Amino acid sequence: MTPVQIKICGVTNLRDARACVELGANMVGFNFYSKSPRYIEPAAALPIVEAMPPGVCTVGVFVDASAEEIRNIAAVARVQCLQLYEPTSPDTCSELAREFRVIRAFSTDSHFRASQKPTRSLSLPIATCSLTLTIQISVAELA
Repeated sequence: MTPVQIKICGVTNLRDARACVELGANMVGFNFYSKSPRYIEPAAALPIVEAMPPGVCTVGVFVDASAEEIRNIAAVARVQCLQLYEPTSPDTCSELAREFRVIRAFSTDSHFRASQKPTRSLSLPIATCSLTLTIQISVAELA
């Protein structure tokens, strides 16, 4: 059985990245979706990626980017893993999984039901793929 791994995304500076690792994160994520408030330039992520200790996986987070764009950004930032959100196509995910570890992420909203089946199948090599269901909960919703 694969152990649970903890990934913290949206890191934008070295101090936060080091804190993530000190608190037990196995993976540190950098958001390369330019419309996100947690966006970081790939060149700005590079020194943070290079400062991570061995055994910490660095992840590039992408939303609806082409395979070429993802490869270019990953090369600049030198991330080890890609987290791909929809609407990134299954074909793009499969193509990139030949070169990188891929985490396929699906966002949820109030209409999401776990029983919903994907509209198109996704086939990725088992050794290089993870599947993540991202659920965002605000602190106010927990009160």
